[in-house]
Amino acid sequence: MYAWVLGLLSLWADTLALFPWRGGWRDLEVTPRADRGWAFRLRGPLLQVAYASAAPWSSNTGPVWWAKGWNGLWTFGLAVSGPWLEAELQPVLWASENAYFPEPARFRTDPPLPPGWNVRHPMDWRLRPAGTPEGRVELLRGALRLGPEALRVGISCSPMWWGVGRRTTLLLAPNAPGFWRGLLEGSLRLPWGGGKITWQYALGALAEHPGFDQNPENNRRYWVGLRAQWELGWAPGLMLGAGRVATDYWPRGSSVLRKGMILLQNPLKRYIVTPQEPEGPERTADQLASVWMRWLFPKADWELYGEWGKGDHSWDLWDLFLEPEHASAYLVGFRKRWRSLSRQTHLAAELVHLETPRTILVRVPGNMFYVHGVVRHGYTHRGRLLGSDVATNGNLQAIALWQVRAHGSWGISAERWTPDVDRFYRLYRSGAAAKAPEVVWRLFLWAERRVHRYFASGALMGATRWWNLDYQEGLDSTGWLLSVWLRYRP
Repeated sequence: MYAWVLGLLSLWADTLALFPWRGGWRDLEVTPRADRGWAFRLRGPLLQVAYASAAPWSSNTGPVWWAKGWNGLWTFGLAVSGPWLEAELQPVLWASENAYFPEPARFRTDPPLPPGWNVRHPMDWRLRPAGTPEGRVELLRGALRLGPEALRVGISCSPMWWGVGRRTTLLLAPNAPGFWRGLLEGSLRLPWGGGKITWQYALGALAEHPGFDQNPENNRRYWVGLRAQWELGWAPGLMLGAGRVATDYWPRGSSVLRKGMILLQNPLKRYIVTPQEPEGPERTADQLASVWMRWLFPKADWELYGEWGKGDHSWDLWDLFLEPEHASAYLVGFRKRWRSLSRQTHLAAELVHLETPRTILVRVPGNMFYVHGVVRHGYTHRGRLLGSDVATNGNLQAIALWQVRAHGSWGISAERWTPDVDRFYRLYRSGAAAKAPEVVWRLFLWAERRVHRYFASGALMGATRWWNLDYQEGLDSTGWLLSVWLRYRP
């Protein structure tokens, strides 16, 4: 009976969209089923345990938090699809020891600390308190969509990925727990071979981490975003996309109807109007926008992609035209695949640049990616960045090689990461005791093998070397990560 039930479910099984075991690389993607009938799919289950001697020196590109100490994750998923209906449920149970380690430089005065913060408060990551265990049970994590492909409405709290990056993405990566949001989305096939356009409009609510500050009035923020992608019919394999998101605190003292009207404003507007702050240049809302492209060459199994993003608002269109690089960031990468009857081998590399551009030499730098002068929480949900785990003012160079076979897979990746390098330059110019920038090298090895007809087990080992900790030359540290998992993999 046991084998019969699992065999039946395996006909519609997908791979979970959780990938802490891949060193942060997103290589296995779920492709929506093309059939028009009813289908039931099982996602997971997945049981994973990890130990990290230092955090965040292990990759955290995933919807759960791997912090210092012991970490555990259990999840599974169910999905049902049919005419005008898509529903999925993916409960998650995770826990982290979140142990303390001293790191005074990660969060001090950029931006100025909110009221109630201790400047020496231990941190595992920017805006993320450490020293106390973390855990969460998300029983209702999932999504529900109703309507035809041309126009659907829905609600979701699953992590989202907006962009084309394989290692990370600028605008919206699943680095944070999923947040509740309403959806309006659809697709349109253009005539005369013009291709296909897909779009998504979303309204959501963000929460702060309970240890962030002691001000109850700024606990919640709203999030509004619009994304569109165009698969060109006259250039097969070429896809162009763009997106914009805005966050701000919930307006105080407004009715539910008034708040709803605020959220329904066009996210492409330069300013979002609230009763407290009418339209004008001193808006508190933080916005991020990006454009991206991906070009697939099927015959060569070659993929090129890139993304360019801009934070905060330009003063006007003339300013955007003259200095588009101001408060900007970019990502470029490629992937090559070799296929045979028994295996697939992938080689990928990615460069992410979030540092302050050179316009800082002649003008005020403004608000950089993921940090805002008024919205003190930054671009976060429950203390986790919604964007790239490269984080504010950092850069990353990454390369990965992996192979997939019928009975399992293995991979290796290496990364060079410079966190918050602009902070070092500011401290150095101001005469502070900053001697050298922090530089981090990370190496990940992973392997997975089928141990049963329907299950696979795997392990990941990561090593990290951190040079010039706290910008002090010669103050180096080493960390390592070990993770094992068992998951349903028909």
